[in-house]
This record gives sequence, structure tokens and C-alpha cells, in this order.
Amino acid sequence: MVTELTSFDAFPQWSKDGALVYFARPAQINHPPPVVGMTRSRWEVHELSLPAGTTRVLTREGFQDLNELTACGHKLVVSGIRYQDPHERNYLYLVDAVTGAVTVLGTQDRSSPAFFPSCDRLVYVARVGDGPGAYIYELFVLSLADNRVQQLTTSGSYLASPSVSPDGKSVIFLSDPERDGSYELWEVGTEGDSAHRIDIKF
Repeated sequence: MVTELTSFDAFPQWSKDGALVYFARPAQINHPPPVVGMTRSRWEVHELSLPAGTTRVLTREGFQDLNELTACGHKLVVSGIRYQDPHERNYLYLVDAVTGAVTVLGTQDRSSPAFFPSCDRLVYVARVGDGPGAYIYELFVLSLADNRVQQLTTSGSYLASPSVSPDGKSVIFLSDPERDGSYELWEVGTEGDSAHRIDIKF
């Protein structure tokens, strides 16, 4: 056991050298008026040193919802909603694991972040509009150096769970083009190639 069972830990991620584990942990706080007496979780990102067996808190943001955490080197990206955010939108936040600095990555509703192997870019899912009775989601790539954004897909459907290939030239993801709950594996190139379904033979 590497953490004490005093709270609910989630989303563990290794550092590249295997010496550290990053994870999310909630702390109970009192709810402000008008619902005094209620409590809710406020999430922060923590770092566990395996050699030393010690932990430290990396963020002091107070995420009322922390939905995803991914790591690459000393860069972490959190998908979540900040506590008392009046818009309650799910944004992406870049966390520097060395300094603890937190930077919001745009003001678009973004989720499902995944790093490129080089750790300098992210692929993510963003809500881009409303379709007939449902939201429309697309895949985008964000350059962390200059905040340049590249749209990868124009599917007009529901997308989820992108993953970047080891050479950084392809992204696989789940798509539900018919909006019937039947997800399919799709692939899209990161250099302008069209997305296509991956045919699986059983």
C-alpha cells in the first residue's frame, strides 16, 4: 500500500522515471450559504514520491469536479471544473509538477486530454455545437508552446477517449456516429489525413 485509506484517491499517473506518482484526492469542505451544513468534495492534485513514501499537494485550485488527470514528464493536465466557477464549465488545466503553477488551456468546454509522446502537444475532445437533440464533439490538437489549435475531425457526432500513437502521427478514438450507444474505433492522422473507421474482423 502506497497511500493511506483516509480518503478517495483517483486517476493515478506515473512520472516518466517511475519515481513519482501523481493522483487526485478530495477534501471535504463546508458548503457556503444557502445550503449551510452540506459538504462537498474539493479536489486537488497530489504527488507521491515512491522512494521516500511522502506526498505533497501540487495544486490549490479547489476543483469541484475533477474528471481526468494525465501526465507526461513533469507536465500534468487536469480536466475539471474549478470550485465556485460561475459558468461551471469543464476546462483543461496545465499543471507544472515542479512549481505547482496552474494554467487554464482556453475557455472552450474540453475533455479527454491525451499527451503526444513528445509531451509538447495534447489531443482532446471539445464540444463545438448543438446537433439534433445532442451536442457535437470534435478532436483538436493543442500546442503547449504557443497555444496553437488544430482541428482533427469534422464528424458532427459524439467522440471520446483519444489516444496518440507512439510516433505521434495518428490518433485512435471512439465515435458514435449514429448516437445509438454503439461506439466504434476510428483513426485520424495528425498531419491532415481524413478520419476513418477501423474495421475489426472477429
